[in-house]
Amino acid sequence: MLSKPLVSSGYDSVGWYSLLDDQFFDLHGLDFAGGQVGEGKETDSDDRNRNCKGHDMKLCVEAADTQQPEHHAQHLFSAEKAQNSSQGRTDEGYDQVAKLFRATSAAEEIHARRLLRVGGYIGTTVANLEAGREGELYETNEMYPEFITVAEAEGRQDALITFEHAKQAEAVHADLYQKALDAVKAGKDFDVKTIYLCPVCGNVELNHTSDRCPICGIPGASFKVVE
Repeated sequence: MLSKPLVSSGYDSVGWYSLLDDQFFDLHGLDFAGGQVGEGKETDSDDRNRNCKGHDMKLCVEAADTQQPEHHAQHLFSAEKAQNSSQGRTDEGYDQVAKLFRATSAAEEIHARRLLRVGGYIGTTVANLEAGREGELYETNEMYPEFITVAEAEGRQDALITFEHAKQAEAVHADLYQKALDAVKAGKDFDVKTIYLCPVCGNVELNHTSDRCPICGIPGASFKVVE
Protein backbone atom coordinates (compact mmCIF):
# COMPACT_ATOMS: atom_id res chain seq x y z
CA MET A 1 0.00 0.00 0.00
CA LEU A 2 1.25 3.48 -0.83
CA SER A 3 1.91 5.38 2.36
CA LYS A 4 3.23 8.79 1.33
CA PRO A 5 0.67 11.63 1.40
CA LEU A 6 -0.32 13.47 -1.75
CA VAL A 7 0.29 17.16 -1.19
CA SER A 8 -2.41 19.09 -3.03
CA SER A 9 -1.84 22.69 -1.94
CA GLY A 10 -0.88 25.24 -4.55
CA TYR A 11 -2.44 23.47 -7.53
CA ASP A 12 -5.72 25.26 -8.05
CA SER A 13 -5.27 26.45 -11.64
CA VAL A 14 -6.05 24.78 -14.95
CA GLY A 15 -4.18 21.51 -15.20
CA TRP A 16 -3.94 20.90 -11.46
CA TYR A 17 -4.86 17.24 -11.95
CA SER A 18 -1.86 16.63 -14.21
CA LEU A 19 0.44 18.39 -11.76
CA LEU A 20 -0.93 16.34 -8.90
CA ASP A 21 -0.50 13.17 -10.92
CA ASP A 22 3.16 14.01 -11.58
CA GLN A 23 3.63 14.78 -7.91
CA PHE A 24 1.96 11.53 -6.90
CA PHE A 25 4.21 9.41 -9.09
CA ASP A 26 7.31 11.35 -8.04
CA LEU A 27 6.49 10.87 -4.37
CA HIS A 28 6.28 7.15 -4.82
CA GLY A 29 9.29 6.78 -7.11
CA LEU A 30 7.20 5.84 -10.12
CA ASP A 31 7.32 6.95 -13.74
CA PHE A 32 4.72 6.98 -16.44
CA ALA A 33 5.58 4.33 -19.00
CA GLY A 34 5.34 6.88 -21.78
CA GLY A 35 4.31 4.35 -24.34
CA GLN A 36 6.65 1.62 -23.16
CA VAL A 37 3.81 -0.73 -22.39
CA GLY A 38 3.57 -3.88 -24.48
CA GLU A 39 2.82 -3.66 -28.16
CA GLY A 40 -0.21 -5.88 -27.69
CA LYS A 41 -1.91 -8.17 -30.13
CA GLU A 42 -4.50 -7.27 -32.70
CA THR A 43 -7.99 -7.72 -31.32
CA ASP A 44 -11.42 -6.73 -32.46
CA SER A 45 -13.16 -3.79 -30.84
CA ASP A 46 -15.41 -6.05 -28.78
CA ASP A 47 -12.37 -7.60 -27.10
CA ARG A 48 -10.86 -4.19 -26.39
CA ASN A 49 -14.09 -2.94 -24.88
CA ARG A 50 -14.64 -5.97 -22.65
CA ASN A 51 -11.36 -6.59 -20.88
CA CYS A 52 -7.60 -6.88 -21.20
CA LYS A 53 -7.63 -10.66 -20.73
CA GLY A 54 -5.24 -10.21 -17.82
CA HIS A 55 -2.03 -10.43 -19.84
CA ASP A 56 -1.34 -7.42 -22.01
CA MET A 57 -0.85 -3.97 -20.44
CA LYS A 58 -1.47 -2.07 -23.68
CA LEU A 59 -4.74 -3.90 -24.11
CA CYS A 60 -5.65 -3.18 -20.47
CA VAL A 61 -5.12 0.55 -21.01
CA GLU A 62 -7.11 0.52 -24.25
CA ALA A 63 -9.96 -1.46 -22.67
CA ALA A 64 -10.21 0.89 -19.71
CA ASP A 65 -9.83 4.09 -21.70
CA THR A 66 -12.65 3.22 -24.11
CA GLN A 67 -15.02 3.31 -21.14
CA GLN A 68 -14.00 6.60 -19.51
CA PRO A 69 -15.45 9.19 -21.96
CA GLU A 70 -18.72 7.27 -22.16
CA HIS A 71 -19.04 7.10 -18.39
CA HIS A 72 -18.05 10.78 -18.06
CA ALA A 73 -20.92 11.82 -20.32
CA GLN A 74 -23.34 9.30 -18.83
CA HIS A 75 -22.81 10.65 -15.33
CA LEU A 76 -23.30 14.24 -16.49
CA PHE A 77 -26.60 13.35 -18.14
CA SER A 78 -27.64 11.43 -15.04
CA ALA A 79 -26.91 14.54 -12.97
CA GLU A 80 -29.14 16.63 -15.23
CA LYS A 81 -31.93 14.09 -14.87
CA ALA A 82 -31.65 14.15 -11.08
CA GLN A 83 -31.36 17.95 -10.80
CA ASN A 84 -33.96 20.08 -9.03
CA SER A 85 -37.06 20.43 -11.21
CA SER A 86 -37.51 24.03 -10.07
CA GLN A 87 -35.12 25.01 -12.84
CA GLY A 88 -37.93 24.49 -15.31
CA ARG A 89 -37.02 21.03 -16.56
CA THR A 90 -38.90 17.78 -16.13
CA ASP A 91 -36.29 16.37 -13.79
CA GLU A 92 -36.60 14.50 -10.52
CA GLY A 93 -35.44 16.96 -7.86
CA TYR A 94 -32.54 15.01 -6.31
CA ASP A 95 -29.96 17.78 -5.92
CA GLN A 96 -27.43 15.85 -3.87
CA VAL A 97 -27.64 12.82 -6.16
CA ALA A 98 -26.94 15.21 -9.04
CA LYS A 99 -23.80 16.39 -7.23
CA LEU A 100 -22.68 12.79 -6.80
CA PHE A 101 -23.10 12.15 -10.52
CA ARG A 102 -21.10 15.28 -11.35
CA ALA A 103 -18.35 14.20 -8.97
CA THR A 104 -18.09 10.74 -10.51
CA SER A 105 -18.21 12.28 -13.99
CA ALA A 106 -15.19 14.40 -13.10
CA ALA A 107 -13.52 11.29 -11.68
CA GLU A 108 -13.96 9.48 -15.00
CA GLU A 109 -12.24 12.39 -16.75
CA ILE A 110 -9.36 12.10 -14.30
CA HIS A 111 -9.12 8.37 -14.98
CA ALA A 112 -9.12 8.98 -18.73
CA ARG A 113 -6.29 11.50 -18.45
CA ARG A 114 -4.19 9.12 -16.38
CA LEU A 115 -4.87 6.18 -18.69
CA LEU A 116 -3.90 8.20 -21.75
CA ARG A 117 -0.63 9.13 -20.08
CA VAL A 118 0.08 5.58 -18.89
CA GLY A 119 -0.57 4.31 -22.41
CA GLY A 120 1.73 6.88 -23.98
CA TYR A 121 -1.06 8.36 -26.09
CA ILE A 122 -0.29 12.02 -25.36
CA GLY A 123 2.59 13.31 -27.44
CA THR A 124 3.63 16.62 -28.95
CA THR A 125 0.98 19.04 -30.19
CA VAL A 126 1.80 18.04 -33.76
CA ALA A 127 1.39 14.35 -32.94
CA ASN A 128 -1.80 15.02 -31.00
CA LEU A 129 -3.31 17.04 -33.87
CA GLU A 130 -2.41 14.33 -36.35
CA ALA A 131 -3.98 11.67 -34.14
CA GLY A 132 -7.05 13.84 -33.57
CA ARG A 133 -7.48 14.42 -37.29
CA GLU A 134 -7.18 10.72 -38.09
CA GLY A 135 -9.69 9.84 -35.39
CA GLU A 136 -12.21 12.34 -36.74
CA LEU A 137 -11.72 11.09 -40.29
CA TYR A 138 -12.28 7.51 -39.17
CA GLU A 139 -15.53 8.51 -37.50
CA THR A 140 -16.61 10.53 -40.53
CA ASN A 141 -15.72 8.01 -43.22
CA GLU A 142 -16.16 4.64 -41.52
CA MET A 143 -17.77 4.55 -38.11
CA TYR A 144 -20.78 6.83 -38.47
CA PRO A 145 -21.67 5.67 -42.01
CA GLU A 146 -21.96 2.14 -40.61
CA PHE A 147 -24.10 3.41 -37.74
CA ILE A 148 -26.31 5.31 -40.19
CA THR A 149 -26.86 2.17 -42.25
CA VAL A 150 -28.04 0.29 -39.17
CA ALA A 151 -30.30 3.15 -38.07
CA GLU A 152 -31.90 3.28 -41.51
CA ALA A 153 -32.44 -0.48 -41.55
CA GLU A 154 -34.12 -0.38 -38.15
CA GLY A 155 -36.20 2.69 -38.92
CA ARG A 156 -34.73 4.65 -36.01
CA GLN A 157 -35.13 8.27 -37.05
CA ASP A 158 -33.78 9.57 -33.73
CA ALA A 159 -30.59 7.54 -34.12
CA LEU A 160 -30.31 8.44 -37.79
CA ILE A 161 -30.41 12.18 -37.05
CA THR A 162 -27.95 11.81 -34.17
CA PHE A 163 -25.44 9.83 -36.24
CA GLU A 164 -25.78 12.10 -39.27
CA HIS A 165 -25.20 15.22 -37.17
CA ALA A 166 -22.17 13.63 -35.50
CA LYS A 167 -20.75 12.51 -38.86
CA GLN A 168 -20.94 16.03 -40.27
CA ALA A 169 -19.52 17.60 -37.11
CA GLU A 170 -16.57 15.19 -37.09
CA ALA A 171 -15.77 16.23 -40.66
CA VAL A 172 -15.63 19.85 -39.49
CA HIS A 173 -13.37 18.85 -36.61
CA ALA A 174 -11.00 17.00 -38.95
CA ASP A 175 -10.72 20.05 -41.19
CA LEU A 176 -10.03 22.34 -38.24
CA TYR A 177 -7.40 19.96 -36.88
CA GLN A 178 -5.68 20.02 -40.27
CA LYS A 179 -5.66 23.82 -40.34
CA ALA A 180 -4.31 23.95 -36.79
CA LEU A 181 -1.70 21.33 -37.71
CA ASP A 182 -0.52 23.39 -40.68
CA ALA A 183 -0.16 26.42 -38.40
CA VAL A 184 1.79 24.57 -35.71
CA LYS A 185 4.12 22.99 -38.26
CA ALA A 186 4.85 26.52 -39.48
CA GLY A 187 5.73 27.53 -35.93
CA LYS A 188 2.54 29.49 -35.34
CA ASP A 189 -0.52 29.22 -33.13
CA PHE A 190 -3.94 28.66 -34.69
CA ASP A 191 -4.98 32.08 -36.04
CA VAL A 192 -8.44 32.39 -34.53
CA LYS A 193 -9.94 34.85 -32.08
CA THR A 194 -13.05 33.01 -30.90
CA ILE A 195 -14.18 29.40 -31.14
CA TYR A 196 -17.90 28.64 -30.97
CA LEU A 197 -19.48 25.27 -30.19
CA CYS A 198 -22.98 24.17 -31.16
CA PRO A 199 -24.55 22.68 -28.03
CA VAL A 200 -26.84 20.41 -30.04
CA CYS A 201 -24.70 18.70 -32.70
CA GLY A 202 -21.11 19.59 -31.76
CA ASN A 203 -20.40 21.72 -34.81
CA VAL A 204 -17.52 24.17 -34.34
CA GLU A 205 -17.28 27.60 -35.98
CA LEU A 206 -14.50 30.16 -35.84
CA ASN A 207 -14.64 33.92 -35.09
CA HIS A 208 -18.38 34.21 -35.75
CA THR A 209 -21.40 31.97 -36.02
CA SER A 210 -23.75 31.36 -38.89
CA ASP A 211 -27.31 32.63 -38.62
CA ARG A 212 -28.22 29.00 -38.11
CA CYS A 213 -26.04 25.96 -37.53
CA PRO A 214 -25.40 24.42 -40.97
CA ILE A 215 -25.67 20.94 -39.48
CA CYS A 216 -28.60 20.93 -37.05
CA GLY A 217 -30.24 24.27 -37.79
CA ILE A 218 -30.38 25.86 -34.34
CA PRO A 219 -29.89 29.66 -34.16
CA GLY A 220 -26.28 30.78 -34.20
CA ALA A 221 -26.97 32.83 -31.08
CA SER A 222 -27.29 29.54 -29.18
CA PHE A 223 -23.65 28.61 -29.80
CA LYS A 224 -21.33 28.59 -26.78
CA VAL A 225 -17.99 30.38 -26.66
CA VAL A 226 -15.18 27.96 -25.87
CA GLU A 227 -12.77 29.39 -23.31
